[in-house]
Amino acid sequence: MSRQIYVGRLGSKIRREDLQQEFEKYGKIKDIDLRSTHAFIEFEASDEAKQAISQVDGRRIGGDRVTVKQRDDRPSGVRGPTTRDVCFNCGRKGHWANECKEGDLRETCYRCYKKGHIKKECPVSRTPSDAKRQRRDRKRRRSSSSSKSSSSSSKSRRRSRNFKKNRQNRRQSRKSSSESRKSNSSQTSRSSSKNS
Repeated sequence: MSRQIYVGRLGSKIRREDLQQEFEKYGKIKDIDLRSTHAFIEFEASDEAKQAISQVDGRRIGGDRVTVKQRDDRPSGVRGPTTRDVCFNCGRKGHWANECKEGDLRETCYRCYKKGHIKKECPVSRTPSDAKRQRRDRKRRRSSSSSKSSSSSSKSRRRSRNFKKNRQNRRQSRKSSSESRKSNSSQTSRSSSKNS
């Protein structure tokens, strides 16, 4: 086991002295590396670090509940994959895609692992982007058809208004013509009665 521990979720007001005071109860501290929200503490012995992890994990330091774990054994400054890293190419742990022995899977679908298409265009299942595209297309079709129907309905409304106006105009013209006939006939009947 490592002699270094990780202390996370520290408050911004925590000081190096606060950590020293809290952790020296469990053994002699060799070094404290305090960062903004976490710290690395190195003990003289690994059993002291183990005891500090079991005793302090989940407790409050400076008003904040902290997380205390064993620090990764990965030396600082060393690059490369660990046993926990997952390859984006084949999906297995322990290596990265640039070191993958499975070959180049760039043109392979990550959903069905078949070559010739990518996940976005996978026929096996619909992805959310496909569903969004289909909804958008349906909306466009509806809006274009509704705009056609709305223009046709507005035309029919105009026609019906015009028909009503024309019918009213015809009625008025009939009334006026019938009234004029009546007045003409009454005038002729008066004039004929005068002549007799």
